Amino acid sequence: MGAMLNPRYRAQRRNKMASEERDDIRSASLPLRLRFPISIKSGRDVRRYDEIVLRPPTSRDIRRLSDYEPGTDQAIALIALVACVPMEVIEQIGPRDFYTACKFLEPFAEHPYGE
Repeated sequence: MGAMLNPRYRAQRRNKMASEERDDIRSASLPLRLRFPISIKSGRDVRRYDEIVLRPPTSRDIRRLSDYEPGTDQAIALIALVACVPMEVIEQIGPRDFYTACKFLEPFAEHPYGE
């Protein structure tokens, strides 16, 4: 019981829990190999995207969606945010890749209390 009251023990426990949470987020990520690679030109450079990695959205990501129309525009914006790619890339992905990305994000969009 004395160890649980020890501030050092509590700090170690908090750090361990934070580390486990980061590992859970990494394992919850989805590498999505694009069926049709996307090339985006920026200046002289051409950037090619063969794969995007989707991570779980944060509350900051959700807050940023208020700038977009509900529906497809918000889905495109959210996928771009969590994959850390320009929206132009997501606007060009094929329907199957778009569907896969939406299915990955669907559980995060549902309100836990059904509101």
